[in-house]
Amino acid sequence: MGLPMILAIGVYVLYFFTNTFGRNMAEESTLTAFIGSWLAVVLMLPLAVILTVRATKDKGFSPLVMPLIE
Repeated sequence: MGLPMILAIGVYVLYFFTNTFGRNMAEESTLTAFIGSWLAVVLMLPLAVILTVRATKDKGFSPLVMPLIE
């Protein structure tokens, strides 16, 4: 289990809260419905690309996590 499970849970929680934030902003008419529904996807896209590239090169994510541990 370990670190990959923690990273997966962290990514899910970040996506969930971002999606909830976008939905609430759209319901309050602060944002349009289109922007509110795509907000979580747009904010998570850079992280998804970085993790996908690192996974295809079989690099792991220790350089991404080490600054957080120290």
